[in-house]
Amino acid sequence: MQTDITQTTTTSMDTNVDKFSVQQKTTDGASEASVNYYDNPNFSKWYGYYKQLPELKKGIDAFAIWVLGKGYETDNRTQIILNNISGRGDEDFMAIMWNMLVMKKVNGDSFAEIIREPNSRIIINIKPLSPQNIRVRFNKKGIITGYIEKRNNKPYEPEDILHFSNDRTADEMGGTSVVPVVQWNIDAKNEAMAGYRRILHRSTIRVLYIDEQDTTRMANIKRDYAAAINKGELLIMPASVKDATFQDLSTPPIQSFLEWIRYLDNQIFLNIGTPKVIMGSVDSIPESGGKISYLSYEQIYSRETRELEADLLAQLGMEITFNPPVSIAEGVADERSNAQTGFQPNDVTAGVGK
Repeated sequence: MQTDITQTTTTSMDTNVDKFSVQQKTTDGASEASVNYYDNPNFSKWYGYYKQLPELKKGIDAFAIWVLGKGYETDNRTQIILNNISGRGDEDFMAIMWNMLVMKKVNGDSFAEIIREPNSRIIINIKPLSPQNIRVRFNKKGIITGYIEKRNNKPYEPEDILHFSNDRTADEMGGTSVVPVVQWNIDAKNEAMAGYRRILHRSTIRVLYIDEQDTTRMANIKRDYAAAINKGELLIMPASVKDATFQDLSTPPIQSFLEWIRYLDNQIFLNIGTPKVIMGSVDSIPESGGKISYLSYEQIYSRETRELEADLLAQLGMEITFNPPVSIAEGVADERSNAQTGFQPNDVTAGVGK
């Protein structure tokens, strides 16, 4: 091989290797047409993810529980109205709010029919509706002018629908589902789990080596071996060791699979915005890390609570205050102060009375 140091060249990494890029997006804001419609186009897909994947379902469910879990305060008149809310007939106001908060995260928007007494217009019921069946009507300025229940073409005025939107930005007509943000992680996690499950299952099957040239006899052996495996039976083969031998399969190390699955699982909850610690999972989480996660989440559900209260005031005319979960901010501040001064509470109380 002839070499010539003057004939050097370089690779073309900048053209031959794909670079990471993000797809450009535009909003679905209302056009200049006099009437614009929004149909919640991805509800079935995102709802399927929610119903079938436990990590997604429980993460979203926990969010709604934390916003609503400590109940609410309101005036006597509003309380009487809320006490008579029954949804489909066996629900209460809190169950309906939980339903709508969950659907708001899953779909981006949630809807409920506001049923009023015809003469007084007092609210007598709130009944959740499927986003799949709701079409939202806008004018060219992007203002909601009505709703249509598509399955029976039933129109609603804006004041007859309770409507929550999740993280709506710019001039979007619909809110933003949390599912697309975690979809890749969910798919990857379930692929990894299914892959290792398949490996474990196959490792219980022994490889059979046989010296057989007759295709008919080979087909019979394959059939008998498959039947034995399916029934969990032993295969008895009239053959010498040199003509037929078995080999056990070994499973690959599980640690790399577990680390990948745990990473994806943590990313799912992080992207949903629900720390695993508030769901009671403290696996591999130090106490200090758990407290920081808890404190950080206080800002998230507090914002959601204020948004819910504002929606109910604007759309129902009801001033309702939801009670926050127990805060640990004061306790963490005390611990930090003790750490800085070098004293612990037990050190202080131990000297009292001596």
